[in-house]
This record gives sequence, C-alpha cells and structure tokens, in this order.
Amino acid sequence: MPWIAALLSVLVLCTFGPDPISAQLNLSAEHERIAFLVGEWRTSSEFPEGQVGEGELKYRWVFDGRWMKVEFHGSHPQGAPWEAHVMQRWNPESEAYEAWVFRGDGPPLVYRGSSPEPGFFRVEHTSEAGVTIGIDYHEQPDGSVFQENWVMDEGERSVTLETTYEPVRD
Repeated sequence: MPWIAALLSVLVLCTFGPDPISAQLNLSAEHERIAFLVGEWRTSSEFPEGQVGEGELKYRWVFDGRWMKVEFHGSHPQGAPWEAHVMQRWNPESEAYEAWVFRGDGPPLVYRGSSPEPGFFRVEHTSEAGVTIGIDYHEQPDGSVFQENWVMDEGERSVTLETTYEPVRD
C-alpha cells in the first residue's frame, strides 16, 4: 500500500521538518528591526469619533525572511467587513522599507518606510495631490504594539486611527 508510505512520509516531514522559526535566522539587520511585529494579534482600533473596531492580525515572514506578510480581518464599526493585506520588506537598492498595501478596489498603494530607532517602524505614502498618509508602529514594554494612522495635509497632522495589538495566547 504505497499511499500509506506516502502519508507516513508527509506526517514525518510535518512533525520533524524544518521549524518555521528557522527561516527567521536569515533576517537582515533591517528586517530584525521590524521583527517585533511578527506574531498573531487581537486588535482594538479607535477612530477619532470614538467608534471602536475589533480584529485579528497576523504578521509572518515569507520567502525565507525576505518579505513580511500582513493579514488583517476585522469588524468595522459601521458594520462592513474590514480587511487589509500587505507585503513589506527592506529594499537594499533604495535603502528603505517598502510596503505594498493591496486593496479590493484598485491597484496596491506603495508606502516607503523607515525604522529610525528600535521598536519604531513608520510607513508613508504621498498622493499625487501632495497629501501624505502614514502609519507608525511602536513596540510597547509589555510586548504589545501601538499603531497610529495619520494624515498630513497642508502641514497639519491628524490622527485617523489608534490601534492596540495584544498577542494571541493559546
């Protein structure tokens, strides 16, 4: 019964195969700076009007640690499904982080990022009209993450969303 041998081989590989964390050993120094985001999180997002949306978020390394994949699914306070899909990395050619934010209604937005200090990651996108939107990620001492979405229009910065990430515990 060759199918039994094949099944046993798959089970052995799944049980004793490479540990997913081993792929992280090849991280560049720049990717290590944003590794605080990796994990599974429960999120609570507060809008300026006080509305709150909850969600689940996952950051993980893909392509042998060369890219970070981001998946978010939540409930928007206005009742609509709410999701985000992002691929981000350090681009050594431009010497900057880049984040490709995929949307259901158009081409991806490309953000440029930086990590000026450990535990802090910022991405920004400037529209053709000169309006800059950005997201700041701050690692907290307790291992959680604070995210602040903002817009800069005509020199004025406004916060559009504040999100806390709490690690998912088994």
